[in-house]
Amino acid sequence: MYFTSPKKADVLQTIRGAKAKYGKDTRAHKAYERLIRPQDVPGTLLNLALTNLSSSDHMLRLSSYNLLGALCKAFKFSASMNLMCNKDVSVPMDPSHFIVKVSKQLATSEPQLTFDFLTEFFVGWETFTEEQKPLSLAYMAPWLPGLRTAVLANEPDAEKGKEKIAALFRKLIDVAMSDHSLAYTLEQAVWPAIYQDETILDIFLEELMRAASGFGFSEEPMEGLSAIR
Repeated sequence: MYFTSPKKADVLQTIRGAKAKYGKDTRAHKAYERLIRPQDVPGTLLNLALTNLSSSDHMLRLSSYNLLGALCKAFKFSASMNLMCNKDVSVPMDPSHFIVKVSKQLATSEPQLTFDFLTEFFVGWETFTEEQKPLSLAYMAPWLPGLRTAVLANEPDAEKGKEKIAALFRKLIDVAMSDHSLAYTLEQAVWPAIYQDETILDIFLEELMRAASGFGFSEEPMEGLSAIR
């Protein structure tokens, strides 16, 4: 599979910069030691672009913006109409609203990416800096309502579809249990996205109770679980 773009230099700079950054973290290195399939590419690069759009490095923000534009154009995503790739574009220091807005638009217009996008999000979670994690959860949240229509409804084997969603929720619950500083973002953006759909909520609650059953009430992970509402 070949990925070409007139902004090739910027795209490569973003990928190489992220690779060099993540390579310093042994946990991140292990997380990415896996086979990347062609169908994983859009989800992987979308996460890479959205995450690094919030970087404190201006050049990395600009390269990530151009990567996002090139990706949307290459795969004919409708969001490409709202992106103007140009070396003179100025990406603000805090483009949080823009990042969440674009992610929400992509989640709505490209539902076929839902499972791959969310899978790649959790694969890369350990590579996010502490500063990036709250915004990353906020831009991930718009994809959650599509789990029923884009994953469960399109899976011939209902149990297999349910397990795919449950596996993602187990990772999300791990995040909630392991980092209590993210409770506010989870409460404001993530949990409401799950509560929108009763079918998805049932799967989530089942995994939540399974996770809770493994801990005593006085144990620290239970604090994260008890904050889910």
